[in-house]
Amino acid sequence: MSLTFDPGNAMDREHNKSFCTAREVKQFYSVYRERLPYIHVKMTRGNIVQPGFVEDGDVEPAFYRQMLSDGKLVCIELSEAGDLRTCMSRILEARRFL
Repeated sequence: MSLTFDPGNAMDREHNKSFCTAREVKQFYSVYRERLPYIHVKMTRGNIVQPGFVEDGDVEPAFYRQMLSDGKLVCIELSEAGDLRTCMSRILEARRFL
């Protein structure tokens, strides 16, 4: 059985009564990486989901880049934007980030 892995959901304290630390998320990935072909990527800072990608998030960018180098399919999840310019900016930022 394969799973979709969404580290941001696991670390999101705004929507979960119980949430994981970055260390726990990394440990989970290291144990189950062979069963995780598809990754949803969004950023958290202080265990709160961010609208775009931030360098000082709970998990460093290298962790997400490792998933790409592991050959995982990665879906970039971005928060809704109020206008097209902000949306495009977030998309380009995410592409540069990864």
